[in-house]
Amino acid sequence: MKTFLTMNHLIAYFGTRQKMAEQLGVSYSTLNTYINKDPRKLLTLLPELKGFTKLSADEILKMVQEQIDNHDEEGATKK
Repeated sequence: MKTFLTMNHLIAYFGTRQKMAEQLGVSYSTLNTYINKDPRKLLTLLPELKGFTKLSADEILKMVQEQIDNHDEEGATKK
């Protein structure tokens, strides 16, 4: 059985997107843009994400990749 790690799992480590943005040192608007429009930019926050969540880089990369895949699929269906 495949376990899906999603962006919601990552956000849950912080409680809310607002708290996540504050702890990562970015604005709420910037974080939402990263998550919703350009998930690859979340990788710029990888060291901070690892530090706050204690997750491995691989685990975080899987979550970000899932978000990228979902974003790409949504874009493909809108065209």
